[in-house]
Amino acid sequence: MRHPKAIRPVVENMESKLLLTAHALSGLSAAHIVPLLPVAPINLQVTIHGTYTSPKHNPDSGEVIKISGSSNVNGLGKVSAGGSIVGLGNVASGQAQGLLTLNASKGRLLVYLVGPVQPGFSPVPLQYHFTVVSGTGTLKSIAGSGDLTINLIPSHPSNSKPHGASGRFTAMITSFTSPA
Repeated sequence: MRHPKAIRPVVENMESKLLLTAHALSGLSAAHIVPLLPVAPINLQVTIHGTYTSPKHNPDSGEVIKISGSSNVNGLGKVSAGGSIVGLGNVASGQAQGLLTLNASKGRLLVYLVGPVQPGFSPVPLQYHFTVVSGTGTLKSIAGSGDLTINLIPSHPSNSKPHGASGRFTAMITSFTSPA
């Protein structure tokens, strides 16, 4: 049987390189840099209407609320919204968390939601603080955070949550601050 010839990697020396772009920009300050795409201010203080479901779940893992809705936003037009919020289960205390995606013809925003500190097994809260995580298209430069209030209106108030629930929701972005 023939043994393959062992190949030993070799590291080659490279001469010093000058990064051309760094040298060319060395005389510029931050005042000389201008954004390539101007972004019109967008008012994110909007109200979203839609439906929600809360499938049957193990109470130890916390309630999951799935939402789907839409709104008209100045500067963006028709915006669809979808996402989920996960409540607290078998923990001493914590915060409900969620992700909300806002889709518009100009791009998409991904928003991270965090509720207030609550004891374990608490119902999903009504108030959240949010942070814009990322954006695409002409919305990719939007950054900031704010507050959101959500109101769940069950279709059948007699539904017990462990067996699932559904209904309508209204979510209202009550404040939005963009970094200067």
